[in-house]
Amino acid sequence: MKKYIYNIDISTKILLFYQPIVYSNNFNDVYKYEALVRLKGENHEIHCPDEFLPIIKEYDLYDFLNIIVLEKALQKLLSEPNINISVNICFSHLVKKEIQSKIKNLLLAAGVNVCSRLTFELLETYNVKDYLVLKNFISAIRLQGCKIAIDDFGTGFSNYSHLLNIEFDYLKIAGELIKEIKNNQKNLDILESIILFCNNQNIKIIAEYVETEEIALTLHHMGVEFLQGYYFSKPQEHTNYEKVYNG
Repeated sequence: MKKYIYNIDISTKILLFYQPIVYSNNFNDVYKYEALVRLKGENHEIHCPDEFLPIIKEYDLYDFLNIIVLEKALQKLLSEPNINISVNICFSHLVKKEIQSKIKNLLLAAGVNVCSRLTFELLETYNVKDYLVLKNFISAIRLQGCKIAIDDFGTGFSNYSHLLNIEFDYLKIAGELIKEIKNNQKNLDILESIILFCNNQNIKIIAEYVETEEIALTLHHMGVEFLQGYYFSKPQEHTNYEKVYNG
């Protein structure tokens, strides 16, 4: 894999797969898609991030990869005007002025009509040291119509404090919390407190790693508005969501 990545133009081999995020009150209705990066191998096989991201980082190509993903997501939004997409980005990359500049230029070129259908899912926000940098970035992309989500929330008890410093639209509940809500009262209590907080702040909640109908229905009855996971669909190369629920 190392030799393959070293010898290719990765921009020609990067693909986006799309996993639907559905309404909890209608599993057949897609709210948006999360764009997930994949790499096409030399024999056209598809590689998941854990197979190639460590090498990408070792070769100092991670910033470049983030820009490629954003470019491809914007192209998808341009070609499919009826869908919404979210992309992941680590806060540690947003502190770099060069990355900020490239992102802003791409958003300006795409226009507000496209950007209004794009959400940035911020990763590693627990490591934020300079909230001013994050606030300035969020303000800049909000001017273009983009929305903000905090990803993987709920795995640490210190998360609430930094939420007060960030303006965002969505909170994505960590899969570790969702998977055990039927068997772990502590997880259930934490989730209930998160839902109460979000309701009071008018923040929308997305639950990840929903793998069974039982969990999906439980989350709906608890007041979680949007659901994502293998129960509905694995990530796919297209956005033609094949409905799996007929209730």
